[in-house]
Amino acid sequence: MKKILLALTLLASFGSTLWVEKASAAKVVFVPIRNYDDWKTFRDEVGRANGQYWVDARLEADITVDGTIGWTESARYRGTFDGNGHTLNVNITGDVHKVRSAAPFRYVGDVTIRDLRVTGKVNGDIHAAGLIGECIGSPTVTLDRVWVSVDVTSASTHAAGIIGHAQAANVYINDSRYDGNIVTNSSNSSIVGCIIGWGGEGGWTFHRVYNCSPSRHIANYICFCVDSSSGTGKHWGSNSKSSLTITNTSWSDWKVTYYNKTDQTEVMNLMNGERANSWHLVDGKAVPVMNQGSTEGWITLSGGSNGSYVLQSGHYYVPNNA
Repeated sequence: MKKILLALTLLASFGSTLWVEKASAAKVVFVPIRNYDDWKTFRDEVGRANGQYWVDARLEADITVDGTIGWTESARYRGTFDGNGHTLNVNITGDVHKVRSAAPFRYVGDVTIRDLRVTGKVNGDIHAAGLIGECIGSPTVTLDRVWVSVDVTSASTHAAGIIGHAQAANVYINDSRYDGNIVTNSSNSSIVGCIIGWGGEGGWTFHRVYNCSPSRHIANYICFCVDSSSGTGKHWGSNSKSSLTITNTSWSDWKVTYYNKTDQTEVMNLMNGERANSWHLVDGKAVPVMNQGSTEGWITLSGGSNGSYVLQSGHYYVPNNA
């Protein structure tokens, strides 16, 4: 998908440099997010898009939220969410959220999420997850430089640290870490996938992905990912397209590249051995290096109206022919 990247310096009342991506869609809507109200604006814009056009967003501060994005399958989230190196703290709890695929991004289509830290807790039903609940259709889902520390509780099964159900998506996860807790109903059929709870009909490609979650997960069957493509629900960690999948557990049958890796300096060095300077230590933890405030490759435009790019009510509307 060809994209034109633009940097936009908004009017003084907005106070900082924000970003928008133009994609091959009817239009793209950009939403800057600095607080909880902006998050609600983002959520409402995704609802209005109803899966028909892209809604891009950039996190401009660390925030705490309690609402999910892409609440229905028809209004699934499509776009790029740039965490900008910030932290999204989520509190998705209560009876209203005890539903299928509860997550910060409940349903997604084609989506890119990058440079984001996610903390907090999610309570839900089947396929509850720390970042994405469920992929709809056969989208391309790309996660770059994501660190998820969300505690996930499922009243059912197939819960996950990062993606609850990949469906037929082509999933690309690069330089990412999960280190939260996952709890299911602990029935004989309950399953936890620390990275992905269920999927495989599409394709998975992982590079430098680390599960460092505690051993306190509660389920009958716990693994790195659960692969449904064979019909057996077998565990899955690496394939011919992937490299450097690592877990801190001693369970070698997760089929990861390296297991029982708890020394954080060793993990960092393994990751950097494949891609230099891609990981570093933060508070003694090996985590991906996130991009923040980069202007490389972006063009600066003035605020207000500029050609086909028009600022309206805090959103930037980008026609396809711009």
